[in-house]
Amino acid sequence: MMCLGDGSSVTQTFITVISFLSDFVVPIMIDRSSGFTLLELMLVVGIIGALAAIAVPLFYEYRASASDSTAFSDAKNVISIMVAAQK
Repeated sequence: MMCLGDGSSVTQTFITVISFLSDFVVPIMIDRSSGFTLLELMLVVGIIGALAAIAVPLFYEYRASASDSTAFSDAKNVISIMVAAQK
């Protein structure tokens, strides 16, 4: 059992464990940082494709709705101008 009196043995043990783990973690991190795997890239492309498949039809629907609203507003303005011109 470790002595927890002054904390120096705990600190030394912590440093020993960290240095031991760094021998295993650092090489993995260095090898891993060389790039993405094909599976990761395909997953990202699939997610973007799924989001696009959802978003594009909605975009066209909103665009058509906005066009209808614009036409309705323009018709109301024309009627208002014609009513004002007759007075």
